Amino acid sequence: MQRRVNEMNESPARSRSRNTKRTLFVISTSVAGGLLFASVALAIGTPSTSPGTQNPASSVSAPVPWTTPQNELGAPSIPTPGGATEGAGAFDAITCPTASLCVAVGGDSGMSGIVATSSNDGGTWTSSTVPTGLPEMKSVSCSSASQCVAVGSGVAITSSDGGATWSAHSIPTSNTALLGVSCPSDTTTCVAVGVIPNDGGPLNGAIVVSSDEGVTWSAPSTSFQLGALGGVSCASGNFCVAVGAQILVTNNAGQTWTQQFVGGVAGILRTVSCGSTTTCVAIGANPIGVSQNSDPGFEIQTTNGGTKWNPVNLPSGTWSVNALACPDANDCVLSGPSPSAASTLAWTSSDGGSTWSKTVLPSAVSAVSSLSCVTATSCVYVGLAGSSPTSGTSADSAGWTNTQVPVIFSTTSGSAS
Repeated sequence: MQRRVNEMNESPARSRSRNTKRTLFVISTSVAGGLLFASVALAIGTPSTSPGTQNPASSVSAPVPWTTPQNELGAPSIPTPGGATEGAGAFDAITCPTASLCVAVGGDSGMSGIVATSSNDGGTWTSSTVPTGLPEMKSVSCSSASQCVAVGSGVAITSSDGGATWSAHSIPTSNTALLGVSCPSDTTTCVAVGVIPNDGGPLNGAIVVSSDEGVTWSAPSTSFQLGALGGVSCASGNFCVAVGAQILVTNNAGQTWTQQFVGGVAGILRTVSCGSTTTCVAIGANPIGVSQNSDPGFEIQTTNGGTKWNPVNLPSGTWSVNALACPDANDCVLSGPSPSAASTLAWTSSDGGSTWSKTVLPSAVSAVSSLSCVTATSCVYVGLAGSSPTSGTSADSAGWTNTQVPVIFSTTSGSAS
């Protein structure tokens, strides 16, 4: 299934200017049993090259901002691969603030927002009470076992009872599609990121911050143009990293941000996880893998609080990865949708994402949309088994369980005024 996300009507003048500025376009590829894997290419006014000369996985020879050059065909991907799609509800994101509580968000079969909680590692789920008319929820974060925040298109919702009931709150720009949120443990700070449509071409990036656990939000100003952002991770109330078409770091709770740079292979990043205030890992899918399934995805890593980033060679076949969780500075788990009929895979790292070992999820699992790990040996995932929502857990690095999620994804359940 392919879908055009944005059509551009170029005037003759704009057509003549295309040798200096590329336009927005979308590549949609069917993976993981018909899921839409939509990748948005961004244009930031860089010189174009002739057709056939650009390589989405090309190397950047010197450290540069990831807003230039824009020769990637990648993300942030919308919708989340393995998550909710029209006619087939599923979870897009999960967070487990404690070993006894997990909260997952997504959309039902009509793409209305849903939230559910689990007290047994995703074995069973209980529908939460959410506001009427809620859009699909794309990300969720809990600063404690009681306080949680979830975000979606034009809205943030909060819970003070462990995800059982939720209230909606406005954000500064209503047409912002928020794709990631992070609320570090035992703080009142939350940071959310996403994209804003731009009729002139590329998607703009968005950052909103809250100091009262997600009730009110403001948008910090930056001295540079924001490219699309797909994920954010805060290891403390002050230190956060946001990624997408850029790498951004804050050390004052999101009030000001600095652009960070990377040399070597560059790709647009979908998500980031900071296991400490010094160590973070960020990943992104590699569109070249559509035709070359053995290709790796993109990974970058910092070990000094985000001031220096280095590319990391992911294993062969990781091109479609989009789910990442690093519960501490050493341990990480990585997964995504299965790019073929073969088993869906997960990879684990015990050295901060420098090297990875492969594990195989249960054969029924066709896609993983999100992961959350309380410890290195206690991780919960959500995704799809065929076209059915699923979840499961790992008690150790090599053993995964799988449970089909019941009908909380019908368009008539799981919401209330």
